[in-house]
Amino acid sequence: MGKTVTFSFNSGEYIGTAATETFTLDELGIDEILEGVALKEELDRVFKAG
Repeated sequence: MGKTVTFSFNSGEYIGTAATETFTLDELGIDEILEGVALKEELDRVFKAG
């Protein structure tokens, strides 16, 4: 399995409302050779696009 990234959300307003999702970089269309700042910038770009 390749590199993965996991995002979690917990609501401060609605008790018990939470979600966790794990994606591979391949699923997100991100090159697995990226590291550090370049990887962070790509993740920011992918999740701001939605």
